[in-house]
Amino acid sequence: HEPSDRLWPIPLEASNTAAPALLETAELTVPYGESWLLLNQNNAAHFITHYSEELLAALLDRLREGKLSTAERLQLLNEQTLLTRGRVISPTALIDILDAYRNEDKEQVWDAMIMAINELKKYIEEDKVAESKLRTFVGELARPQFERLGWEPIDGESDNDIKLRTRMITQLVYSEDMAKIRHGQ
Repeated sequence: HEPSDRLWPIPLEASNTAAPALLETAELTVPYGESWLLLNQNNAAHFITHYSEELLAALLDRLREGKLSTAERLQLLNEQTLLTRGRVISPTALIDILDAYRNEDKEQVWDAMIMAINELKKYIEEDKVAESKLRTFVGELARPQFERLGWEPIDGESDNDIKLRTRMITQLVYSEDMAKIRHGQ
């Protein structure tokens, strides 16, 4: 392959109407008056967004406030996990991002959270102190949903909750939350 300066149009799918529908230049500055900006909203484009600290903080605030859709929460976490894997952002940054998902109650987003947790495990394989801290953190993330769901199925509960219960139990086992594990025996 020969090097090329050819530019390909990239659909931005931005949350801000000031952004064009397509990125057709090598660089673009989008003035935005909103306090947040999400790109690739429908996850239709083939790019990963590395947000500035300011934009990421604004997105995480919206997440904590319950103002991002399930798809947006899923996409944001998938992108940040891939950026960690590519060593663009640090594992510590991914932990901070995961922390914003404390109240997550959707099974499909928890699947992405578990992928992110598994990515973090790669960085602590030989460090028992860091492993202990990650286990504690995972327990803190999973405990609220587990406490809501409990050990036993509830008549009429959603498919989401049925699937989520299993994931929460698995995360509590990883966290070594012995009080919760013993209670289930």
